[in-house]
Amino acid sequence: MLCYEIAVRSPADEVLYEGFPELAPVLDALGPGALLIGGLSSAAWLSNRPVGLPVRATRDVDLGIDRPTLGITRDHAPIRPLLDRQHFTPGFGGEEFRFSRDTSKGPFVVDLLVAAGASRESPPVIERGLPSLAAPGLAYAIDRGAIPLQLVLRGPETRTFDLFTVQLDAAFVMKAALVADGMRPRRDKRIVDTADAVMLAAACAADGAAMSALAHHQRRSEPKRAIKWLADELKSPRSAAARRMAEHTGSEDRAGRAVDTAERFAAALAAAGAT
Repeated sequence: MLCYEIAVRSPADEVLYEGFPELAPVLDALGPGALLIGGLSSAAWLSNRPVGLPVRATRDVDLGIDRPTLGITRDHAPIRPLLDRQHFTPGFGGEEFRFSRDTSKGPFVVDLLVAAGASRESPPVIERGLPSLAAPGLAYAIDRGAIPLQLVLRGPETRTFDLFTVQLDAAFVMKAALVADGMRPRRDKRIVDTADAVMLAAACAADGAAMSALAHHQRRSEPKRAIKWLADELKSPRSAAARRMAEHTGSEDRAGRAVDTAERFAAALAAAGAT
């Protein structure tokens, strides 16, 4: 089991501290059909596979919905009633797939996303009447399988939650494919996504199981796109992706180190593919 502990210090931490207990019954009911993805998942992995850089996680919660596992059909729509029961409201920021609930420190936001091809509708739907977005790499992550995650929030009292997230290699594929697809054009988001992708690549390069999985699946479209992005966009410290790493960390030498990470990753992938 993966374990991720957060010391509650900032107002953003307090939003998570207050909001997550209200989401927990939903996650308990959905089990491995709702996977923690995005910034919190990346932070959980990087806290367990440190690469020498600080982890900066958003306190919003992104959930990848596995429709087949939940048995979602036209006549079976289990998610919205669970969220309604916990007083989550859709439409945060004008997007129907973004649910929120107020806390004393601000809105606690939960985004619900689906895998490409999981829905025939356009835009895709999570379940009847609930539109969503297709998250790059989520189809691969679902195929790789869920792993248990224990989230521990240390505030005035310690609050512990059991949920599910994606494998390490899948976390890298999702972040790198997200950057490669250019789905988040805001510069600040693109910087953070690039940093997460590079740090997850470094963690994968040091993890034999992650590299074996990527070598085995590297011809699939989503891993292929993620791997290609890393190789193509981090050839030089002057590349845009490398410059984003320098900006994220406030250190010029991190641009060169990002290129080194891409080279180590490529070498580890080649070695895994040869075994």
